[in-house]
Amino acid sequence: MIRKLSLLVLVLFSFSACQKSSRTSVPVLKLSPRPTAASAALLALRLHLPAEAAYELTAADLKAAGYPVEQLSPANFRLFWRGQPQPLQVESAGEDFRLRFWGRSGDSAYTPETIYILRYDDSLPAASIPTVELPAVGAPSDIYTATVHAEQNQLYAPQPAEGDHWFWQAVPAKKSQAFEIHLAQPVSGAAHLRLALWSGTEAQQSPDHHLTVKLNGAPLLDVTWDGAGRQLFEALIPAGVLLDGKNTLEATLPGDTGVVAERTYINWWEIRYPRRAAAQNDALALEGNGAAVKAEGFGGAVTIWDVTVPTSTLRIASDSASFQTQGGHRYWLAGPQGFAKPARLEPLVELPDLSGALYLAVGAADLLPPLQPMLQEHSAHGLPAVAVPLQAVYDQFGAGYPEPEAIHRLLAQVKPQYALLVGDYTYDPYGYTVPPEANRLPGYFIQTTFGGQTISDLPYAQINEDPWPDLALGRLPARTPAEVTVWARKTLAYAQQTDLAWRTRVLAIADGQEASFGSDAQIFLDQFSPAFSTGLYSPAAGVTDANAKVIDYFAAGYGIIGYFGHGSINMWGKDRIFNTEDAAKLTNGAHLPVVINMNCLTGLFTHPKVASLAETLLWQEAGGASLVMAPTSLTLPNDQALLSGAFAEALSADPQASLGQAFLAAQRKMPLEQPGANEVLMTFLLFGDPALALTR
Repeated sequence: MIRKLSLLVLVLFSFSACQKSSRTSVPVLKLSPRPTAASAALLALRLHLPAEAAYELTAADLKAAGYPVEQLSPANFRLFWRGQPQPLQVESAGEDFRLRFWGRSGDSAYTPETIYILRYDDSLPAASIPTVELPAVGAPSDIYTATVHAEQNQLYAPQPAEGDHWFWQAVPAKKSQAFEIHLAQPVSGAAHLRLALWSGTEAQQSPDHHLTVKLNGAPLLDVTWDGAGRQLFEALIPAGVLLDGKNTLEATLPGDTGVVAERTYINWWEIRYPRRAAAQNDALALEGNGAAVKAEGFGGAVTIWDVTVPTSTLRIASDSASFQTQGGHRYWLAGPQGFAKPARLEPLVELPDLSGALYLAVGAADLLPPLQPMLQEHSAHGLPAVAVPLQAVYDQFGAGYPEPEAIHRLLAQVKPQYALLVGDYTYDPYGYTVPPEANRLPGYFIQTTFGGQTISDLPYAQINEDPWPDLALGRLPARTPAEVTVWARKTLAYAQQTDLAWRTRVLAIADGQEASFGSDAQIFLDQFSPAFSTGLYSPAAGVTDANAKVIDYFAAGYGIIGYFGHGSINMWGKDRIFNTEDAAKLTNGAHLPVVINMNCLTGLFTHPKVASLAETLLWQEAGGASLVMAPTSLTLPNDQALLSGAFAEALSADPQASLGQAFLAAQRKMPLEQPGANEVLMTFLLFGDPALALTR
């Protein structure tokens, strides 16, 4: 929690986000699973493409994947990207055939791969790759202009308001950083440099930034500018500077602006240079400039595609690698070995029967089995609950892409009362720094005033056209089945308890660093009816043993424990009132409270290496919490109080209502005309089972 902007530095931790996808409607493709020998017509495959390139699938590839190629007519294959038909070149010779197509570059904020769907369906029109004739070749040149982009995503910064949040390296004042780029076969001639960066600091001096750049020791840039933000600089590279192979760019901040602290982040750099038109790995990509070009170095007959418009790939009629280019067009030349293979071929996954379902648990297939006892408990008590494999949602509602919009479409179609999102996620969906299991189920990334970008699950619950959530939603940020098992066992035991008297005891803990936190806590307690007993613990500023007392309070048996004060990812208060190490020691297994965090960041489950306090309370096997309300960003106390007060009112009005319904009622009372209140609505999440009830 922050009371003054000067406190922001005390609670900012390294966390990140990706741009929220702006994609709208994608046709739902009802695709079928892997065919059997008796039914080849059901073939539907998800193709995972790692990079932009020309791709090839052969009969042998499909046979190795388990498909009866002897029953397949090559003319019946159809290719799709995001529901749109794509050009497909089919070459066949008896039972042997080849399927060739252009795979576009990735466009998703949630995966670096491009996803295509290959179907076997002669009821749909074919989209072939037409052959076009170009004007006769004049005097061709074996030199063309190549563009090479150099970018390594090693550092994340949440503060930039838009665009890329991953950077290559930081350059502090009075320091230099070297960056490498490899160029193939440059020839003599002038070249061009573009350098993208982000300034993370701002000062009163003008200018407050100064940067110099050398390439292979040759000075190229000496620039100054003002303020934080993105910058793009360009420079001519004199002939003779570029090297075949490794080239080194040196960026320096001289530190002569008088600024106390200056830091700039290098994002990427690229070079356009004259290059010999020779194939690498039997392929060559080039941009047309209106001149004739002659390429060489291929291992056999050359296929030339115009890939300027990926949905309208054209084949250039040419008996050799000489052809007339058109200005602004992009071309791909490939010899027999110049076609790439998809990284994976996988059959599409079907949805389970969702008719009558009022509770959906959506997650990766390996995370769902431990939930079955809990889902059966809900079903037995009149709340039909179904586990939904996440890949089926992606395949049926997202054209195979692992994006949150697919899950939203599922919820909008089924309209359940409750939804549980099962899976962790990080601010690194491309996997620059984390293993694949760190990103199990995505969220929406949003921009906030004080914390930059963070994650929100609220859009999942916005089913109607208005901005209000319409269903009770919970998140279980688990990476492994073991974590789900621990949580599900605790949740089921909580739901089956018969001694419920302790659950109407409410404790508020107030950070003593500011008196207003105590006032906020008391206002929260005052919302409860006489059916609840309430208490307040407010340790003085500087206290050193508050964590021991908080551990005792967990053991004493409170149905609700609310904290009001400063916070960070893994702790309450600057005095370490309670942290993840303390949470891991809890043994309050019979009395698992609902823990309400009215602070900042304790619900930021997207950090790839630091466990949030919310997560630790969920995974603690011998104790912890039954359910946690916590934020993924930084907001102000006055805005947070709107949510905590409304939540207390909802619980007091109907103690037997589910916690998810109480949270939903509180969310719907937030005054969205206030920007700060809207950010609270977006960033406070419910961690746990939304159908769990306090006293029912």
